[in-house]
Formats: sequence, structure tokens, C-alpha cells
Amino acid sequence: MDDRIVDFDINESLKLYLSDVSTVPTPEANSELADCESDPNSLTPDIVNGALDPVVDLVAENPDGLMQSSVFDTIQFLLKCASISRFHPPP
Repeated sequence: MDDRIVDFDINESLKLYLSDVSTVPTPEANSELADCESDPNSLTPDIVNGALDPVVDLVAENPDGLMQSSVFDTIQFLLKCASISRFHPPP
């Protein structure tokens, strides 16, 4: 995870979210998640857990870790995918 601090503009993010959630930029999101961007239904629990585990560990150690761009973008990526996909448990 990188050390860059996120530059977040809630007004801009809300505009993007409300107009087309897929346009919310998440350039620093976990690379395995980014591979699923074109098909949010391809996100599996293993991929999501693999992306979230290091985020949870970092934030549990230091809540300010949430402001690292890679952590913030990973969470924001999952939120934007949750709004455009349906997570179904495996049969």
C-alpha cells in the first residue's frame, strides 16, 4: 500500500456517483479488483476478502491509514461496484 494521502472532494464524488457511478475514479484500487471493473459480477468473495484484508489490518493499526489513496480507492471501488452489481452466493 502506498503512502500518498487521498485528495477527496465529496461534491465531485457525489456528482459522479449520481450521474454514472462507473465514472468514479479509483486509480489506486487493489489491482485484482480493477481486473473486475468491466464485469462487477465477476467479483468473488475471495477477491473481495483478499482486497479488504490488508485494508482492515492497516486501518485497525492506525485509523489514519484510511486516508492512504490505495486504501481509500479500494473501499470506494467496492462501494461503486456494490451499487451496480448484485452479489450472489455461489450455488
